[in-house]
Amino acid sequence: MWSRVPGLALLAVFAVSGCAPITTRPRGATTESSVRLHDHSLTLHLTRAPAATGRSVLLVYATGDAGWWGKDRELYTQLSSWGYASVGFSARQYVRHLGVDALLPAEVADDYTAIIRRSEASLGLPESTPTVLVGKSRGAGLAVAAAGSGALKPPLVGVLAVGLTGEEEYVHRLRRGRPRQLVMLQTYSYLPQLGATPVMVIQSTRDNYVPADEARRLFGADTPVRELVAIDAADHNFGGALTLVYATMERSLEWMLRR
Repeated sequence: MWSRVPGLALLAVFAVSGCAPITTRPRGATTESSVRLHDHSLTLHLTRAPAATGRSVLLVYATGDAGWWGKDRELYTQLSSWGYASVGFSARQYVRHLGVDALLPAEVADDYTAIIRRSEASLGLPESTPTVLVGKSRGAGLAVAAAGSGALKPPLVGVLAVGLTGEEEYVHRLRRGRPRQLVMLQTYSYLPQLGATPVMVIQSTRDNYVPADEARRLFGADTPVRELVAIDAADHNFGGALTLVYATMERSLEWMLRR
């Protein structure tokens, strides 16, 4: 599968030696703003793209349950160092302030649309700037839910899911049949809802929730617009392999933007 993403074959070589290339570009200034969702304020961390990069895309990143600190925050620092306009938020803060038991995918998409609109205004970007949804763990599940609903308003370039768990407990969908009932979103079986939107899933071989081999079974075969990359790592947080994860993420974003 490495051949489908230009440059990822090189990452396999670096994985053997325990290192991988990270591109360093000028980084824009980072500020904070907020958006009102479900009668609560959600903090947004915003980074402008340096003018020299000319990258007309917005990365929207949601953390895992750890929130805005540690490795989850570090992941955003990596994203925003690659020359893209970026916004990040804590999935922990988002789900704990919902005020409801669960949301429908379309409601998550509406929240993402509000986040994107506020970010565009704060960063001076045109409305409907092409967008990539990026998430780690719970944030990955939220990104998948929003992208597959059909209700997300901005042009969607792709979804980059890092450590995608098997279900998203804060998002329910209506199951057909009688009686009709709401059921927890099963993220992998929901992926076909994303249609032709490019999707990259990066999964640890020893993930505590869905190891890469199980993720492969759930995910199915790679396609021209959908791939799963297994990273040999110690746990769900990619212990011992973060440099390779970051390099794979960067190459994946470049692949999406070239499509």
